[in-house]
Amino acid sequence: MVLAPCHFCLFCVTGGFTISHIVRLIETSAILDMDATTLASMIKNKNIRSVDVTNKFIQHLQSINPSIHCVVEERFSDALHEAERSDDLLDSGQGGGRLFGVPISVKKSLDVKGMRTTGGLIHRSDYVASHDSEAVRRLKKEGAIVLCKTNTSTACLTFESNNKLYGRTNNPWCMAKTAGGSSGGEAALIASGGAAAGVGSDLAGSLRLPAHFNGVISFKSGANAIPLTGHFPKPIHQLQSNMMGLGPMTKSVADSELMYTIMSDIPMEKIDPSVFRLIMPPILGKYPLSKDIEQVWRAVRQFFKGMFIEKELPGFIWRTPLLHLQVLTINGAKDLYPSLFNKTSFPLFQAWLREKIRHDTDYDRHFLKTMLLAKAGSKLFRTKVSSNRIKKLRAKILEWQNQFDQFLDRSVLLLPVFGKPAGYHGELAKELLSNRFLYRKCMPFTVLPNVLGLPALSIPIARNKSKLPISVQLIAKRGNEQALFYYGRLLEKHFLGYERAVLE
Repeated sequence: MVLAPCHFCLFCVTGGFTISHIVRLIETSAILDMDATTLASMIKNKNIRSVDVTNKFIQHLQSINPSIHCVVEERFSDALHEAERSDDLLDSGQGGGRLFGVPISVKKSLDVKGMRTTGGLIHRSDYVASHDSEAVRRLKKEGAIVLCKTNTSTACLTFESNNKLYGRTNNPWCMAKTAGGSSGGEAALIASGGAAAGVGSDLAGSLRLPAHFNGVISFKSGANAIPLTGHFPKPIHQLQSNMMGLGPMTKSVADSELMYTIMSDIPMEKIDPSVFRLIMPPILGKYPLSKDIEQVWRAVRQFFKGMFIEKELPGFIWRTPLLHLQVLTINGAKDLYPSLFNKTSFPLFQAWLREKIRHDTDYDRHFLKTMLLAKAGSKLFRTKVSSNRIKKLRAKILEWQNQFDQFLDRSVLLLPVFGKPAGYHGELAKELLSNRFLYRKCMPFTVLPNVLGLPALSIPIARNKSKLPISVQLIAKRGNEQALFYYGRLLEKHFLGYERAVLE
C-alpha cells in the first residue's frame, strides 16, 4: 500500500523560471503533471507559452490514446490556433481569464460547438452541436481551450465506458481493468496527464467512481448548482435532474474549487470551514470493503485522530440505492426512447438477446440490460409519471434531505466512494445489474449524494499492491462546499493525492 506525501507541490511555485527551466519544462513531462491553476499562472506570467503547453498535451494524447482509448474526438488544430491567439493577446497586454490559455478536455455528453454529442449512439454519429453547453461556455469565457472530447458509456447509463460507436476505454493503471463509467474516458485522460483538467457529469457516481478507479480528484456539484443545459441525455423528470450534478475532474483540490466556482450558478457561501467537524461513521462490518480499502479507511481515521467524531449514519442511508432505482425507472425510461433509440418504441428483450448471442446490434449488452431493468423496475415500483407513487417518492426524498441536513449541520461526512478498487472490464456492470439486492448492498455511499442532491468531493488516498488507486469522498450540505475543499486539501497534502499514471 502506497501512503505517500503529495509530490505535486513541487510545481506549485510559478515564479522564478529561467529560460533553461522553461525549455526543460517543454521537453519533459513536467507540464503533464501540472494542474490548471499552476499552468494558468505560468501562462499569465509568461513563464511558458500556451501554444507550447497545448502542443505538449496533444503530443502526449497522440501517444497514449491508442492504448487507453479515452479520446473519441479531437480539435487539436483549432486548439493550437486558439493557444497562439492567447499568447498574442497576452503579448499585447490583453486576456487574463482564470483559465486563460489552459487546455482542458470535456466528456462526450456535453455540447461543444462544432463537435459531436453522440452519447456513444450510432444513430447520433452525425449530430454536431451548434452551441456550447452552459458549463463549457463558462469555462471558455475564462480562457480555457478545449482539446478533445472523451469516451462514455452508452448514453451515460452504465458503469463501463464502452459503446458500439467508439469502443471501450481502459484504465491507465492496468489496461485489463475498467476505467468506470460514465465519465471513464475523462477520468482515464486526466489520470494519464492528457489535459490540465476536465469536466463530466454524475447521476449515479458517474464522476466519483471513475475518479476512484483512475486516481483523480472529482467534484460532484449539488442539485441545480451547475446548469444541465447542453448535456445529453438530459434527465426528463425533475427528480432525476435533482440527482444529477456536473463537475470537474482535476489534479488538485484547488482546480476543483476554481472550476466549480466558474461553472456554478450558486456562489459559495462564506464560511469558516475550520470550525466544521468531521464525521467518520463506524462502517467496518456494516458495508462491504475490500482489505486494501479497509486499510486505507483505517489510515485516514488515524490521520484525523482527535479531529473527527464517530457517529452512526441515519438508518435510511441503507435504503437510498432502492430509492435511487425507483427514481431512475420512472415511466420505464420510455421518455428517453426517442433520443436513445430514435423511435418511441423498441424491442428491448429481442435486441438484448441478439446482442448477447450475436453481438451485432447497435447497442452494447450492458446498456440494453439497464434499459430492460428500467422497464421492469417501473412495473415493480409502480413508478409511472401519472401515479401517486411519484408524489410519495418526492415526499420521501424531502424527508430524508431534512434529516440529513440536520445530521450534516456544520459537519462534513467522510465515506468510501466504493467498496473496492477497479475490477476487470465488465465485472462491475455484471455484478451491479445482476439483482437489486446487490445494488442495494454495494451502492449506498455512492448514490447518497445523488439521491439527496448533495455536493461530494473525492480524493485519491493511496494505491494498492496492484497499483490501483483508492479514494475517499467528502459530503456536505449545499452551500458548505468550502468545507469540502478545506478537508480535501488536508487529505491531498497528507496522502497520495494526484499522481500521473505512466504507461509502460
